[in-house]
Amino acid sequence: MGTDDITIGEVSLNWPEANGQLRKLKLGSRDIFVDYRDAPIATVADNWHADIKRRRIAPGDAQILEIEFLQNIDLDQEAHSIVVEFLEGCRTEFVPSVATSGDNQKVDKKARNTHYVHQVGADTLHAGGITGAGVTVTVLDTGVWSSGGGKNWLRKDYDGTERVLCTDDAINNVEGDADDAEDDNGHGSHVTSIILSSRKTQGSGNAPNWNGVAPGVSLVAVKAFDEFGHGTYLDVIRGIDWVLQNKDVYGIRVLNLSLSAPPQSHYWDDPLNQAVMEAWRAGIVVVASAGNTGPDAMTVGVPGNVPYVITVGAMTDNRTPLDESDDRIASFSAAGPTYEGFVKPEVIAPGDRLLGVMDKKNRIPKEHKNFHDGNSYYCMSGTSQSAAIVSGVVALMLEAEPSLTPDQVKCKPMSGARPAVKPDGMLAASVFQQGAGLVSAENSVASTNYACANRGLDINADLAGTRHFGGRANKDTNGNYYLMGLDGYLWTNGYLWTNGVDEQPMGINSWVEQE
Repeated sequence: MGTDDITIGEVSLNWPEANGQLRKLKLGSRDIFVDYRDAPIATVADNWHADIKRRRIAPGDAQILEIEFLQNIDLDQEAHSIVVEFLEGCRTEFVPSVATSGDNQKVDKKARNTHYVHQVGADTLHAGGITGAGVTVTVLDTGVWSSGGGKNWLRKDYDGTERVLCTDDAINNVEGDADDAEDDNGHGSHVTSIILSSRKTQGSGNAPNWNGVAPGVSLVAVKAFDEFGHGTYLDVIRGIDWVLQNKDVYGIRVLNLSLSAPPQSHYWDDPLNQAVMEAWRAGIVVVASAGNTGPDAMTVGVPGNVPYVITVGAMTDNRTPLDESDDRIASFSAAGPTYEGFVKPEVIAPGDRLLGVMDKKNRIPKEHKNFHDGNSYYCMSGTSQSAAIVSGVVALMLEAEPSLTPDQVKCKPMSGARPAVKPDGMLAASVFQQGAGLVSAENSVASTNYACANRGLDINADLAGTRHFGGRANKDTNGNYYLMGLDGYLWTNGYLWTNGVDEQPMGINSWVEQE
């Protein structure tokens, strides 16, 4: 400790949600913090006891830091982490010892469990050897954490092999390697982490327990948003065009677009959507977030309103990831139908308070410290995170069946999704909120249904401008949306709601209310 007193200035904690809220910190027998902080992550940097002397430790002295939670549940020590930073510039990390896994590899003592991998069944596929290996995913976002601790989980796959094939800075139109994609914002790193993090926690026996949905994939990072999370249509389109030009060079099969903008025109007239459609036509599976402008109808943004792509909404587990009984659609998740009457999103995925890695020096954790654990994990919500989960699931599917076309890929997770239903079998949430339901990695890979998506659509004619299409949604006199030509909620029978209707003879004004 040296010869001078040291004073606690900040405490970052990560703990199981089962413990409830943090309510008190003690140093020795002295209260130094009495307040509430939500699980599972909190940074205590203010609201200290008024007497700063209570937080001081004299040279050579040993003090016990006591943490009191709302619920005193006896859980394993490795489920908690504590980082203490002192005003004098030093820090201490309290890390419990953890047994090594059965394969004699050391387990990351600071790694946390990302429940969403289990919630969508990706861990079962991992145990069977399907990790997304051989599939290249492009994340078009704010960049990726490429230095410090982040490089161990995002830059390298589970074998420790460098996985970043190339990067592109679409803002400055510069290509580079992993070191050139540094993320100053944090959003891109978080999304990438959900897709592919190779960070590993202690599993049972030899079972793998990776943080990412597809820890074996290769990565191409395209930077189109700046430190503040701002980007332009031009930057995003330039980034998508770069992906198209280089898809064969790097074997790009999946493009994650965790972004959204308000629609300003029909989907076919929007230049960003046109770029997305070109990517789909070129054989790239595009996964887009629905947007965070829900829960009202007709709130899905660009490019999630493109009928061809896989659009993803968000569900919340109400902070009980092991209890499905209280799961529901997240209130922020944008809902369909689209302006042209298409059902969106296609599927939903966990999107509320997801753990992913993010450099604490990024702008997001600097501005929202309470959601960062002071080490590397950040707790974030949004359909951006939900889209990332589905991008990981798509990568698992493509490893299992590399020859799948984008339309075939889209069909399988819809066929394998688990719709939320009531005890009487009726839908617990509208098709315009949940699409086909909660994505299942296991069911998606196992599904043999290949022809249920984008039927009745013609992407070549759409891009040529000779034909455009609408969906089956209509609005009744009470303002409720329904699907034309179907018997009630029998939309799960073959997913007929994915059929397109030729816009030319029907006329959009006849069945979708104009704004």
